[in-house]
Amino acid sequence: MNTVNLKPSTKTDDSLYYQEQKNEVSLFEYAYHHQLPVLIKVPTGCGKTRFIAHMAEKLNKRLYTVS
Repeated sequence: MNTVNLKPSTKTDDSLYYQEQKNEVSLFEYAYHHQLPVLIKVPTGCGKTRFIAHMAEKLNKRLYTVS
């Protein structure tokens, strides 16, 4: 049995950190406000879930994830 020691987060606020790469945040906001569908297609591990979680928080929406 392996034991994992978790360190408490040093983050001072409750917001999810996301580093914008180009203009995906403004594009997503535009699509959201104009009720346009969005398809996010990038390789595994590129941050799709983190981006969507960030946008849900920014737009004050609940996020439900399904595996």
